[in-house]
Amino acid sequence: MDEIDKIRNKIHESEGYKIGTKIDILSISSYVFKRNYTELKDALLTYSLPQVYIKLWDVRKRKNLYKFQKEIIRLFHNFLSSSGSLIEHTRIFVRETYKSTQFGEEYTNKIKKEFDNSLLAHFIKDLRNYILHKGIPLIKFNLPLEQDQAFFLISVYKLQQWDGWTKKSKEYLNSLKYDIKLHEIINEYETKVANFYKWLGKRLNELHEKDFIELKKIQDKYGQLIPKDVLRRIKG
Repeated sequence: MDEIDKIRNKIHESEGYKIGTKIDILSISSYVFKRNYTELKDALLTYSLPQVYIKLWDVRKRKNLYKFQKEIIRLFHNFLSSSGSLIEHTRIFVRETYKSTQFGEEYTNKIKKEFDNSLLAHFIKDLRNYILHKGIPLIKFNLPLEQDQAFFLISVYKLQQWDGWTKKSKEYLNSLKYDIKLHEIINEYETKVANFYKWLGKRLNELHEKDFIELKKIQDKYGQLIPKDVLRRIKG
C-alpha cells in the first residue's frame, strides 16, 4: 500500500470524516424540506398577485383555478411529508450518534422546548397523520375584494370532524376563530425548523471542532501527494 492509499484510509477512519458523512446525509433531508417549503411558499405568493388571481378567477377558464388548487395541495402534501422525514432522520441520527451523552440530553431538552411545547408543531405532525388516515384536507381559495390579499385556506370545521387529533392539536384548532391561512402556518413552522437546525449545526461544529480540524490536516496532506493534474480532474 503506497502513501496515498494510507492517507486515504486515514481520512475514512477519522472521526471527522465519519461524523461529517452522517451530517451530510442528514443535510439532504433538510434540503428536501427547505425545497418543498420554498416551492409551496412561492406558489402561494404567485396566487396572491392580482395579475395571477384575476386570470384564475376568470369564469371562462375556471379549470385553471382548480388545476392550480390541486398543485397547491400537492406541494402542501410534500411539505408535510418532508417535515416528518426530517424529524425522524434527525431523531435517528442523534440516537445512534449521541445516545447516553451530554449532548443527547441537551438535544432532548431543546426538542421539548421548541417543539413539544408548540401547539403548531403538534398540529403539523398530526396533520400528516390526518392525510394518511383521513385524506387530503379541504383547501379553499378566497376571492379578493379590493385591498384584500388572495390566499388559500384550510377549513377548520372540516378538520375538527376528525377524532384523531391529539390533545395539543385540538387545543390549537379550538383556539382558531377563522379558517387557517396556509401561508401563515407554513411560514411560522419553517421559521421554527430553520432556527432549530441553525442551532443544531452550530452545536455539532462546536462538538466536533477538533475532529474537523484534524480531518482538514489529513485532507491537505492527501492533496499535496496527488499530482496536480489528477487533483484538477477530481475537482472538475
